[in-house]
Amino acid sequence: MNSTEELISQPGGSIDCRNYLPPLRAYYAEYAIPLSLSLAAGCIVWLWVTYVFAEVIRRIKRHTEKGQVMVLIIANTVYFTVVTFNVVALVVPHIAVICDIVPFVAFCWCILVFFRYLKESVGGDTAIIELYETKAIEPPQVCPCFRFIYDKKRQLRAIRFGIMQLPIYNSVVASIQLLIFSYDKDLFYDAFYVILPFIITSIVFYVGSSVSFIKTVAPLYPDNPIFKRFFLLQLVLIITKPQIIVLELIYNLSTFECTEAGEPKVYMNIIKQMVILIEVGIVTVFSYKFYTSQQQPAGEKSSGSNESMVTDVLTEENLTVTDGDCTNELPTVQEYLDGITLPLAIIIATTVMLSIATFGVFFKNAYHILHRTPKQFKTKSILLLTIYPLVTLFGVVSISVPRAFFLCDTVMHVYFMICAYVFFSLCMQYVDGEDALIKSTDSQTFSLRTPPLCCFVPLFKRAPVTKNRLRFVRMLIMQLPVVQTALFLALNVVFVEDYPNFNRIILYFVPLIVISILLGVWGLNILVRMLAPLYSDLKLMGKYFVLQAVLILCRIQPLVIAGIVSSSISDCVFPITLQVQKNAIFQLCLSFEMMVLSCWASLLYKSPSIIGPG
Repeated sequence: MNSTEELISQPGGSIDCRNYLPPLRAYYAEYAIPLSLSLAAGCIVWLWVTYVFAEVIRRIKRHTEKGQVMVLIIANTVYFTVVTFNVVALVVPHIAVICDIVPFVAFCWCILVFFRYLKESVGGDTAIIELYETKAIEPPQVCPCFRFIYDKKRQLRAIRFGIMQLPIYNSVVASIQLLIFSYDKDLFYDAFYVILPFIITSIVFYVGSSVSFIKTVAPLYPDNPIFKRFFLLQLVLIITKPQIIVLELIYNLSTFECTEAGEPKVYMNIIKQMVILIEVGIVTVFSYKFYTSQQQPAGEKSSGSNESMVTDVLTEENLTVTDGDCTNELPTVQEYLDGITLPLAIIIATTVMLSIATFGVFFKNAYHILHRTPKQFKTKSILLLTIYPLVTLFGVVSISVPRAFFLCDTVMHVYFMICAYVFFSLCMQYVDGEDALIKSTDSQTFSLRTPPLCCFVPLFKRAPVTKNRLRFVRMLIMQLPVVQTALFLALNVVFVEDYPNFNRIILYFVPLIVISILLGVWGLNILVRMLAPLYSDLKLMGKYFVLQAVLILCRIQPLVIAGIVSSSISDCVFPITLQVQKNAIFQLCLSFEMMVLSCWASLLYKSPSIIGPG
């Protein structure tokens, strides 16, 4: 242990706590248990992915047409590459940045190879346009960023450019990042926010382009499984980049107790790599099931089947339109405005007024905080109060643009999860950090038997506050924004790519969403019940309640309103479908409730205007 301490103390007086990693010998000595557990789990996932990779290659060679074999092998290599680099990043955390960048660049080039094959298989832009003309099919609407291009051929060319820019642009950005990282690591972390907007812009442009391409081409070949394989490949993008960006943002905005052992950075790396390993393992399961279900040999495919497929699709669409029952189809903005009714117009106007009122309350609260709250609490307090006007704003957007309702719901949901961790950080600032809390609660104990898991953990006894127990509570809350963001990003991809089956697919995500929320709320309850009796002047219980009420109202209230509306409203004429009516009533109620909660929060956040020392 003495040699370990010497290694840890080598950096000297001042270290960058947030970005510091200990030498490898100290890393292996100090973090032997978490590293062993994470490596054991990582190796299991790696072996599983390796087995699936070998099995999928065997099936591809046996059941796939000769021209598709190499493309599909390259595409499936992505899973193996990502998992391998994750395991390496666990073993050598000092190169974790390189292990994050390289798989993403590899994914980008695999996507380009896959896309070029798809373009060749359908015959190019001219062939796509001719097929739509000969089959008399109206091309579906592409993403809004391409709708201003009215010429279909130029539109397809713009979509192709949006996909092709991803590997080229991100290879250049990745090269710059790696050069900066090798030259000056501190400069690399400082430049993170400068490079971030460019990466996000490229990814958003690519996602819009790929979704537009699939929406344009897939109806011409409805039974071609290669488009479903493309969808599975898309999930790797969400796992490898946006999720890492969210994790890095949360980490950089959080406050930590500095230790020379490099605890924050080490645990951040372990959590990040384990989350990606588990998610890639889950995606590999679905990929394996998909390939094992494709048992038809390549030679049995009929070359003239596309025409009958298109005819079947047209027949299904006609049956959907002529059916008198209530449809699940969401109207476009134009259809919605053409069919809007007086009650719905009144609901929209009322929701807008409630949103304006909530923004007024928020600006008043923000003014008070900026002028009367101690400096160290200002930013996090304003971030927490922003949730109420944000929910009302996206409520107005959700009512006005019916097809954007799930995107708006995702933004509200993810922002609440971020606020949950911000609330934890604010509580730690209120008590002057974890070390000060441990000292002030020297003779105090706290209980893990708190809602919503109090019935499931009856054996836990009251225990003193320690650093490890506080770290456990932090992990329970920190997983909320990470896990929920990943799940809802995946659901948004499903919503855009396969809306008819969305309500069926989401059922598989519900258990993961619920378990993650229960663990996060359990952690918040432990935290508040630990601190509230000791710091009653901070009104922590009230602040927690007005935050938790947002989650309850956004998640449980829609189920109640859906049941009431379904049983009491029988009128369902497109475009004002039952789904549109449920959403409008829900957003109206939610906007009123957010205004009330915002007023209540304004009273609660006046209390810590001056915090005494210690």
